[in-house]
Amino acid sequence: FNSGFFPYASYSESFLPVAGTDGNGNPFDPETGRQYEVGVKYQPVGGDIFVAAAAFDLERDNVVEFDPATFLPVQIGRARSRGFETEVVASLDYGFDIFANYTYLDTEIRDSANAEIVGNQFTQIPEHLVSVWADYSFASGVLEGLLIGAGVRYQSSNFGDAANTVKVPSFTVYDAALHYAWQKFRFGLNVQNLADKEYAATCFQRSGADFCTFGESRTVRATVNYQW
Repeated sequence: FNSGFFPYASYSESFLPVAGTDGNGNPFDPETGRQYEVGVKYQPVGGDIFVAAAAFDLERDNVVEFDPATFLPVQIGRARSRGFETEVVASLDYGFDIFANYTYLDTEIRDSANAEIVGNQFTQIPEHLVSVWADYSFASGVLEGLLIGAGVRYQSSNFGDAANTVKVPSFTVYDAALHYAWQKFRFGLNVQNLADKEYAATCFQRSGADFCTFGESRTVRATVNYQW
């Protein structure tokens, strides 16, 4: 529309051949899926802001999983994920830029060889993901060419097993950046996990045992670019 609004709706179906056979030697049927999505995007004419929001519902059938009783692959799984996501990108006055996004995911195992996990959430999938980044560029004065940025990332708790008994705690980490442009050079310093927070990024089960991996510790990257 002339106002800058762009609404949309979509429907799609998927078809994915699945390699392998079940315990009786029968080949697996293809995995199928369907997805509904509605959303809106907004970018005012002449404005330096972009906003997008979408809601979706995705369902997969013929998902292959392992039967907990026989440890053989079976194909009776059905899974659904639905949720909402939004994104904002804005270039404000005086050199400020902001980038933010949020995702909400509601996942559910709808059919399984293991009846005890029907209705549970997916493994390793958090319900909430949030990230915000802002930076400021000096356009004049003695600090002209300098950019300072900072951001925050949040991930809610999730489960490391299909029974939803192994819970991985939520975590929040902070990032920062410092860049300087001089003539044809650009110097950069980026720091991830500024506070060096120790956290479990994900957990999973193998052969009845629980395993977890740590998230990336404080990481500093220095770069020099030259343009000609």
